[in-house]
Amino acid sequence: MTAAGIGDRLSSYQAKGDLLLRFVSLFCVLALLGAAGSATAQPVSKPSSPPPPPPLGPELWRGARIGMSQNDVTALFPKATPSKGEILPTGARSGLTLPVTVGGAAANAQFYFDTSGLQTIIIDRPDVVAGKTDENLAKARRIIADVTAAWGAPASCIDRRRLAALNCTWKLEKTQTVVSYRDVAGFAPSLNIAFRKRDDLKIWAPGPVKKLKLR
Repeated sequence: MTAAGIGDRLSSYQAKGDLLLRFVSLFCVLALLGAAGSATAQPVSKPSSPPPPPPLGPELWRGARIGMSQNDVTALFPKATPSKGEILPTGARSGLTLPVTVGGAAANAQFYFDTSGLQTIIIDRPDVVAGKTDENLAKARRIIADVTAAWGAPASCIDRRRLAALNCTWKLEKTQTVVSYRDVAGFAPSLNIAFRKRDDLKIWAPGPVKKLKLR
């Protein structure tokens, strides 16, 4: 084969190689475009929304409902302040305190919460004085009269004059209200009004039941 023939054949091989290289390059570009298109075509997964909060229970007092969180109660009563260290037999612990007026005098409302939210509200009248049982009972009867005017006659009312104890209970559809005055030997009087669940059958005593130990 002459030198010219060899040159022509080499040129033919080079042309075929260039064509093959272009075909491979075009194939790679099309493959990349296809992969990018399929990647962008995939739907974007949306983050799952948190479950809705459980529905609130019935109203206990002045718009405060069973199951409310401490933030909910604070939004309802902006003057409420944090309170810790008291626990009831039901297991609910004090979380907030609020100055209020009950029976025409200053009082203090305690809001008790458990893992399900608000469970009990207890309002304490601190102005009962040891040794003045008659005056203290008059204050208790004033509160009972106010509650009766709002909700009607109590479902039960126990008056133990020998023990200087007065306890009246109002029962609504799902809640109950208890006004209680107790005087232990004339030296430790307490006057409270409690708002709690109607089916709460655990024994209730006015005021803090147990102090939590400080860690």
